[in-house]
Amino acid sequence: MSKKKEKHSQNLKKDLIWNTIGSGINAFNSLFYMIIVTRINGVDDAGIFTLAFSTASLFNVIGIYSGRVYQVTDNSVITNHDYFINKLITCFAMLVVTFIFLGVKGYSIWKGTIVLILCLLKTFEAFSELLYAFFQKNYALYKVGVSFTLKNLIGLLLFLISDLITRNVLVSSTVLLVTYICIMFIYDFRNVDRKIFSLKEINWPNILTIFKNGFFSFCLSFLTMYIINIPRYVIDDTMASEFSTIFGIIIMPASIMVLIAQFILHPFLMKLKECLFNQELKKFKMIIKKMVAAILLFGIMVLVVAYLLGIPVLEFVYNIDLHDYKPSFMLVMVGAIMYGIIIIFSNILISMRVMIKQVVIYGLLAIVSLILSNMWINANGVEGACQSYCTIMFFGLICFVILIKFSIVMREKEIK
Repeated sequence: MSKKKEKHSQNLKKDLIWNTIGSGINAFNSLFYMIIVTRINGVDDAGIFTLAFSTASLFNVIGIYSGRVYQVTDNSVITNHDYFINKLITCFAMLVVTFIFLGVKGYSIWKGTIVLILCLLKTFEAFSELLYAFFQKNYALYKVGVSFTLKNLIGLLLFLISDLITRNVLVSSTVLLVTYICIMFIYDFRNVDRKIFSLKEINWPNILTIFKNGFFSFCLSFLTMYIINIPRYVIDDTMASEFSTIFGIIIMPASIMVLIAQFILHPFLMKLKECLFNQELKKFKMIIKKMVAAILLFGIMVLVVAYLLGIPVLEFVYNIDLHDYKPSFMLVMVGAIMYGIIIIFSNILISMRVMIKQVVIYGLLAIVSLILSNMWINANGVEGACQSYCTIMFFGLICFVILIKFSIVMREKEIK
């Protein structure tokens, strides 16, 4: 048994425990921030905060670029140091795009500064993904879970305290940013080989190879986030901030399904990689079935709870009347389950290096989403946004089921 596999066996229990804790907390943190801001600062500030958070999450894709999945499953000669240089470039590009966006949108200083602070936060999150890939490739996924736990728990606590004291979402967001940076330096960097952070030798051919090979993965991630945010931006352009808050509240539990899908995926990622490398496609398909079954089972439980308690709980938590939005809320939850499966399929296809076909699918979905969102939101407001979201997820799921079946069949033919 190799040292890495032996280390994997030793860390497996810790990986499962800490990945569960860290991913679970990370899945709910945006929900908690929305609760805090809505309760303390009101619906108008909450609308600005949720828009800023979503915009920062969209631009975060630029900072991540090819993504952790691609880096972890990379078997080439490209080194961690090469990925470090690449990450510096992509994070800088993310900040440039942020300033261009703010210049184009012409937001007020207040709204623009909140967007900028949260984009800075997401820039550091993007850089952390480099470190998380390093942990995961060395079979120490538990360190990712510990990092998530520290950043989210301490960050949430300090955000709450600062907002209670100042009742100023800008100050609270700044405190959150500083907290994240401190923990990143105190914990993340301490657990990484410092040699990868050298700027003395830069292998530009390898850097360019990362950009080239990761381009379609980047396109996938960006289009995915853009599709999710299309209804939000249409609402921001055509309706008052309070409706951004309502849509943010309704769709927030749906984002948890996406994070749960990622939580299900990551413990199996290295196993999927090994099955592909060893051409064990029967085992590969069995792992996929287990992951889809897990998210379907979890999704059914979530649907039952959402139907019985979803709207009353959201009304109690946010102190906003949402009674008329129950059908829309259930539509979003159904769409979220489909989206969770799409995320799993998409990441599996990335590990199989099936990129261009995914980009085509997401590009078509983005076009359809733009058309439907503008039509249905102008006609039905927030309800139209939810209808558009669920419809796009339905079409997307059909496309990805077909694509992953086709890709596995093609791989089987190559092996034979």
